[in-house]
Amino acid sequence: MKKNFGGASGYSRWVDLDGELRGFGARRGMRGDSQLDDVCARVRTRTEPRLRTEVKDGFRALRDVLEPDDRELLVLRVDRGLAWEDVARVMLAELRTECARLRKRYQLLKDDLRRRAREAGLVGD
Repeated sequence: MKKNFGGASGYSRWVDLDGELRGFGARRGMRGDSQLDDVCARVRTRTEPRLRTEVKDGFRALRDVLEPDDRELLVLRVDRGLAWEDVARVMLAELRTECARLRKRYQLLKDDLRRRAREAGLVGD
């Protein structure tokens, strides 16, 4: 329902609206010390379970026993709020790094085995 305030100034329109709203609350049984105020006070002072320290500590302990890759997945998705495509990019970048590291490790291992085989007389120069 649209209220027509006519040519009233801004302040008088506000006073009219304020009075109308107060009347609305009074008709509904809402007063300054009403049940609504009690509910509002409880909601303002109650901490959501997920925000309580003991709950956060419990989840932190659960995370600590996860494999490093699983922890990283949680950090990227939950803590940092990355989209799945971004999570995949980060994980893939680490996969590429790991592949490069393993290739280098394999090359060093081959070189070491070749050297040992020569020293043992198993292969020629």
